Amino acid sequence: MAVSINTGTQEAENSKDSKRNNTPVDKTQHIELRTFGDDEVDEREYLPFSWDRHLLMNLAALYLTFFASVWGTGMPGGSIVYIQLEYPLTPATRVNWVSAVAGLMQSVICIFIGDLSDIFGRQKFLLVGMASGAVGMLLGACANNVNEIIGGQVLNGVGVSVGILSIPLLAEVIPKRYRGPIIGGAALLAGVVGIGAGVLQGALMKYNIMGVNRGWRVTFYMGGGWYAIAAAMLLLFYRPKERPNPEGISVMTRVLRIDWVGIFLATLGLLLFLLGLQYGGNPYPWTSARVLSMIIIGALLMVCCVIWEWKFVKDGMVPRSLFRHRNFAVAIGLNFVEGMVGFSCQAFIPQMLVKFITQDLILIPAYSIPGNCCTVIGAMGGGLLTAKMRETKWVAVAGVGCLLICVATLPTMSPTASLAAFFVPSLVGMLGIGTLGGVISTIASLCTPDEYIAASVSIGQSLRGLGGSIAVVAFSSIYSSKLTTILPSKEAAAVIAAGLPPSSVQPLLLASASNNATAIAQVPGVTQQILQALSSASAEGYAASFRYIWYATLPFTVVTFALSLFLKPTKDQMTRVISAAVKNGVTYKAEQEAISAKAEVTMA
Repeated sequence: MAVSINTGTQEAENSKDSKRNNTPVDKTQHIELRTFGDDEVDEREYLPFSWDRHLLMNLAALYLTFFASVWGTGMPGGSIVYIQLEYPLTPATRVNWVSAVAGLMQSVICIFIGDLSDIFGRQKFLLVGMASGAVGMLLGACANNVNEIIGGQVLNGVGVSVGILSIPLLAEVIPKRYRGPIIGGAALLAGVVGIGAGVLQGALMKYNIMGVNRGWRVTFYMGGGWYAIAAAMLLLFYRPKERPNPEGISVMTRVLRIDWVGIFLATLGLLLFLLGLQYGGNPYPWTSARVLSMIIIGALLMVCCVIWEWKFVKDGMVPRSLFRHRNFAVAIGLNFVEGMVGFSCQAFIPQMLVKFITQDLILIPAYSIPGNCCTVIGAMGGGLLTAKMRETKWVAVAGVGCLLICVATLPTMSPTASLAAFFVPSLVGMLGIGTLGGVISTIASLCTPDEYIAASVSIGQSLRGLGGSIAVVAFSSIYSSKLTTILPSKEAAAVIAAGLPPSSVQPLLLASASNNATAIAQVPGVTQQILQALSSASAEGYAASFRYIWYATLPFTVVTFALSLFLKPTKDQMTRVISAAVKNGVTYKAEQEAISAKAEVTMA
C-alpha cells in the first residue's frame, strides 16, 4: 500500500517536474519506502528537499574529514624530496615508500571499508580513522629515520582510507543530480592542499624551521591537527541516518559474514608483489630468488583471490550486483589508471623540477601552483558540467584525454627545455586528474544500488590506491635501475672530457652523490669548469632516466582512453532521489512522516 503525503515544497517541485515532463500535475503524490526496479518510477523523486543548516553542517564535517585525508596523502608524498635532503644516504626506493605505503593501505582497507561502516556506524568509524591518522602523522613528525616515518605512515594510511569514505557519504545525502559538483568540491580540496601547503612546506625548509632540512616535519604536525579538528566536527555535527538491517542480525554475525579469506589473500598477495617490485633492480637483481619469489607468490595469491571471489563466494569483497551496469567496470578501470598517473605525477614531477628547473625550496612548490590550480579548475569545472548537462561520459573522456596528452609529452622534457615546455604537459595532466577525481566517483555512485554506494566508491578508491602503489614502487625501481647505469657513465665521460684525471673520477662521483660540498672541493684536479660539466651531465642523466617512467605509463593511459569511450550515458540516473537523507533534514522528516503514516494505515 502506498501512503500519500503532500507539502508545499513538494507541490512546487511536482509542478516543475510536470512542466519538464509535459504531464498534468497530481497534487497528491505517493511516497512509498521500498526498493524500485529499473522499470519503475522511484517515488522518492517527489520528496521535498532543502539545503538547510542540518545538511550544510553534515557536508562541512565530511568535507573537513576529506581535507584531513588529502593532507595525509599529499604532504608525505610531497615531502619525499625534502626527506631525501635530511637523509641523503637512504636509498630512493625506500624513501618513496613514505608515499607508497599509504597507497598500499588505501588499496587494501578500502575494499571492505564500506561494509564495516555499515555495521559499526558511519560516525564512530570515521572517528577511529581520524584518531589513527593523527597518531600516524605525529609519529612521522617525531621520527628519527626513514623507517620510523614509514611506520607512522601505516597508521596515517588507515586515516587516509577512512577519510576517503567521506566521498560516498557526501554523495548519499544529496540528490543524485547534484552529486557532480558536490563530489567535485571534495576533489577541489586536493588542489587547495597542493596550492597552499606546498609553498608553506618549501618556506619551512628554506628558512630551516625546526632545524636544517627539518621543516617538512611542521606539515606532519599540522596534519595531526587537521585530523583532530575533523574528528571534533564529526562528533559535533555529523548525524548520519541509521544503516538498514532488515534481517535484524547481530553485529558479530555481520562481521563474520565479511569475506575475510578474500581479504587475507588480497592483502598478502599485494604486499609480496609490491615488495618484489621494490627490491627488483635495487638493491637485488631482477633475476634473484628473493625478488622472483615475492613477485610470483604475490601474483599467485592475487589469482587465488580472484578465483575464490568468482567461484566460492556469492558476495565477497566486491558484490556481483555492482557489475550489472557496465559503467561500474569502466569506472574502476579509470580509478586504477588515474591512481597510477596521479601518484606518479605527485612523486616524480617535483623531483623533475629540482633536477631541471630550480633547487630553491620555495620556488619548487611555487612552480607547482599552476598545476594545482588546474586540478581545482578540472574538479569544479567537471562537476558543474555534469550537473548542467546531466551527463558524465564525455567529461570523463576529456579527463582521460588530458592524461594521455600529459604522459605522451613528458618524455620530451630535457634540461635545456624552456619553462613553458615543462609546464604545458604538467598543467594538462593536472587538469585531467582534477576532472577525473570528481567524475569517476560520481559515475560509480550513480550506477550502483543505494545500499552499495559506499562499497562501490570505496572499491574504486581501493583500486586507485593499488594503481598508485604499483606505479610509485615499480616506476621508482625502473627509474633507480636506469639511473644507476646511465648517470655514472654520463658524468664520468663529461668530467674526463673537461680535464679531470681518471683517478679522481670515482671520488668526485661519490662526493657528488652524497651532496657533500666539502668532499667535492677536496677531490684532486677539480675545477669550476669540471663542476659545470658534472652538473650538465648529471641533469642529462636524470632526464634520460625519468623518460622511462612515462614510457611505462603511456600504454596504460592509451588503453584507458579507449575504455572510457564505452561508458554509458548517465542522464536518466541523475534524478532528485536522495539515497540517505541526514537526520533532522527536510527530506529525512518527510521520510519519517511517510513511515509513520504507513504504520498507522497498516494498524487500522
